[in-house]
Amino acid sequence: MIGRDASYMLKRVSMELGGKNGQIVMNDADIDHAVDCAIWGGFGTTGQRCTATSRVIMQEGARFVCRKSTSRLRS
Repeated sequence: MIGRDASYMLKRVSMELGGKNGQIVMNDADIDHAVDCAIWGGFGTTGQRCTATSRVIMQEGARFVCRKSTSRLRS
């Protein structure tokens, strides 16, 4: 979205995620798979990698589906 909006004004865009290894989950993602990947990304190597997932960035639609899908993890 940001890149598209900037392209209308012929602006160059360079974005970074703060150096904290974010995993981006889009609205059309397979939420169960995304959750499994986030867990493995953070704990698969016990956090001993510099690329270990430390935060998940989700579009609003994916966040809603994830709340419903992961409620099974709380029980």
